[in-house]
Amino acid sequence: MLAADFIVLSDTANFDTGIPALTYQLRGICTIDVTVQTIAQPVHSGMWGGPVPDPVQVMCTLIAGLQGKKGEIDVPGLYKQVSKTPAKQLQRIRKLPFSETKFKREARMMKGMKLAGEKGFSVYEQLWTRPSLTVIAFDARPIKGSSNQIIDHVTARLSLRTVPNMDARAAGKAIVKKLHREAALRREGDGRDRGLDSVVDDRPEGPAFEAARRALKDGYGKETAMIGAGGSIGFVGPFADLLGGAPCILMGVEDPLCNAHSENESLHLGDWVKSMKSAIHMYDELSRVPTKKNR
Repeated sequence: MLAADFIVLSDTANFDTGIPALTYQLRGICTIDVTVQTIAQPVHSGMWGGPVPDPVQVMCTLIAGLQGKKGEIDVPGLYKQVSKTPAKQLQRIRKLPFSETKFKREARMMKGMKLAGEKGFSVYEQLWTRPSLTVIAFDARPIKGSSNQIIDHVTARLSLRTVPNMDARAAGKAIVKKLHREAALRREGDGRDRGLDSVVDDRPEGPAFEAARRALKDGYGKETAMIGAGGSIGFVGPFADLLGGAPCILMGVEDPLCNAHSENESLHLGDWVKSMKSAIHMYDELSRVPTKKNR
């Protein structure tokens, strides 16, 4: 009973403030909770410090060991699943302008900090076409209320972003397997390790995309950039599959300074107005696109 000719989602980013974009690739995600426990209960750091392993230091060593010398994720077999980026997609990416100074400023990087990531790949390639691993939470003893103790355990939450051809759950298991080889772990059983695969449209072309580009140009007055996204939107892939590969028109009003998922998340009011104008044009344009029923 569920049927549609197009999927239109307003949850992605513009290429820049005032420059509209259509997103044709999303990374997948796998979230893993890992707990290291070295002793049955906290003990006095003066009486036991040295020979008794500190779980925080063990965890930090384990996490650091997940990054290779070239910035890659150092997990055996992980990159066997990573597909080679098609030449046409690389061409699209490399046509997009990039300023390292502007990127650092928009990312709120502190003065003196250098860009990280996998060597041999541009920033956009890293964000859109390569897997990445971050520590999104670290649970140890708070500074307030701390004392001279070696604490008994520590938990970290790891977030792996996956790309086309990667099975997110399998990739997460590969990380856990390496960590288990390095140390005896006690994993949290809260169901947080889950997988969501990447979504990509290798050919973001055709009548629907052409209609969308026209609509965004009418609303913004500028040509539309074709981009990927480093994040994940869980229902896009399942809906596209359920609807027989219906074109996914992913657009939105995010801009580099919107602080998504951070303090003072905001919206550029000028782009908001332009996006509303674009939406009006979008639905008018899509209503004229030939569909399966009326071809």
